[in-house]
Amino acid sequence: MAQIGKDEAKPFDDLRAIINEIILASRRLARLWIHKNLDALPLERLEKHQKGVEEAEAIFWEGSVDPDPINQRLEKVITEIEKICRSIIETPNSLYAFLNCPLFKKEV
Repeated sequence: MAQIGKDEAKPFDDLRAIINEIILASRRLARLWIHKNLDALPLERLEKHQKGVEEAEAIFWEGSVDPDPINQRLEKVITEIEKICRSIIETPNSLYAFLNCPLFKKEV
């Protein structure tokens, strides 16, 4: 944020939110998958349990739902981050510009 400003940092916050969402879905799945005695649950609780598993799997497993909710958001965030970083990296006085300047002029 010091380099790009608070408004431009939003895609990085969005990326962190996506990562956290995947981590939380994995933890939720771990708890739901080890639930014992599913057969003994009333139908209403069993349906709620199954719905929770499906929601967490949609986040955790790529392609389990079409369209994938994480991939759509991730592609948008990556595009925004690349746009922000490219403008910083390719400025004339950046380290990138210095390291990629031609050392010798080609003779024609």
